[in-house]
Amino acid sequence: MSFVAGDPLVPWPFWAPLGQYEIGHVLELAAVSRNERFLDLGCGDGRVLEAALRAGAVATGIEATAELARVAQRRLAPWGDRARIVEQDFHTAELEADVVFAFLSPSVLQRLSLKLEQLAPGTRIVTAWFSMPNWNAVGRRGNCFLYQVPPARTSPPRASAGAWASPGILCFLPSQGRFLVTAELHQRPGPVHVQASASIAEIAELRVGADAVTSLASVAVDLVFASRPPGTLVSGTLSSTVAGECQLFCLYRPDSWGYWPLDAAMCGRVRSQFESAPAGGG
Repeated sequence: MSFVAGDPLVPWPFWAPLGQYEIGHVLELAAVSRNERFLDLGCGDGRVLEAALRAGAVATGIEATAELARVAQRRLAPWGDRARIVEQDFHTAELEADVVFAFLSPSVLQRLSLKLEQLAPGTRIVTAWFSMPNWNAVGRRGNCFLYQVPPARTSPPRASAGAWASPGILCFLPSQGRFLVTAELHQRPGPVHVQASASIAEIAELRVGADAVTSLASVAVDLVFASRPPGTLVSGTLSSTVAGECQLFCLYRPDSWGYWPLDAAMCGRVRSQFESAPAGGG
């Protein structure tokens, strides 16, 4: 499966609620003053907006999924005209706020970065769980990151240009629901092309953070894996015309999940274990 990155408006059907612990970190970083405008991109059920309203903000959420937008509207109804939900794709919406919050995948954040850079100087941007690719955070609490417009840029990955951040990734995947795995491509100037092997394309949706880059940069590569029975083993690759292959080793588990980068030596060990596993996993 290949992804032509000129389709940023294709729906990315992946939403997960943010926990109360992280919401506390978001509000701490945002430092919202009374009547400041707080904007949540992909607001889901509105729980972060509700916390911002309690902190004194005037809150707007943008949500493209009609069902979630209705849930958020019901949650925020008691706040009257201090809260608003816009049912729209945030890629096409007008963005204007004192604080912008985004709990979005790295490839989506990267595609939004140009639009966010054009916000008024001094605008604060807070992300949860995933940092803005190629931006330097000015603050952090736990898994949440604070940025300010105009953003400071990270140093380009000169030493590893034309390479994957790691040669392999070990993925423990949940047997119920979907799970996001993100890889990092260190891209030289030019078009970005990433392809998943057939075995990975069968179980995952792929998105890439940029069509092309004009200078050395990191490009986010997201995979959302579908559920499979516990014990299922799948291996395959992500391949790039400038960086070669990144090996993926996927094991579905009923009880725990996560993903970890592998160096070349560990790739060899994990590959041997996968190859020696009985058919159907185990």
